[in-house]
Order: sequence, then structure tokens, then C-alpha cells
Amino acid sequence: ILDTGIKVTAGTTISIQPYVIHRDADNFDNPNEFMPERFIDTGLDKSIAFIPFGVGSRFCVGMRFALNELRIGVAKFFLNYRVKLAKDFDLNYYNGSPLLSPKHVKIQLFER
Repeated sequence: ILDTGIKVTAGTTISIQPYVIHRDADNFDNPNEFMPERFIDTGLDKSIAFIPFGVGSRFCVGMRFALNELRIGVAKFFLNYRVKLAKDFDLNYYNGSPLLSPKHVKIQLFER
């Protein structure tokens, strides 16, 4: 995908280390900070550097399990809490996102 000019001979073992790639300042600004907004409007060079489950034919066998656990956690959250928008909420979207992602969402949580 990216032409680096590096030649790899046949039979060479290549090991990909997502932990290192995710914390490389060449791939992400402030790589050790939690900044989910960094993935909005990114080009191909940045999106291929984020590989939480690996890539290709050997991606993580637990990926589906992990995503289902996430879905269950979100469902349990909404079963236990009622969510309302805060009264002083002002809707402001990121520009250029086809999904209309809001920049900030102020909410109030009420236990059911």
C-alpha cells in the first residue's frame, strides 16, 4: 500500500507489532493520549496504522467475541440508565464526516 522502497527476500518472517505501531509518533500525533477524534477525516496512511485486531487472514480470532461483549455492555448500560440530552446542549458537527459526527454531546444520566 505504501511504497517504502524496502526489499524483502522470499522466506523472510515479518512480525507486526500493533502496540508499537499504535504508539509511534510518525503514525499519530500524541500517540500516548486518548484522542478518538484522531480517526475522523483521516487519510489512508493513518487509517492503516490502527490495527486493534490485526489484519489479513490471521486477524484476531477473538474479534467477534470482543465486539459482541461491547454490544452486550452497551445494551446493559441502556437497560440500567435513561439518557437525556442536557438542557444547554448545542449540536456542533465535525466538517466533512459523512456520518455527521457531533464534536461534543452533553447528556444527563438517570438510573432506571
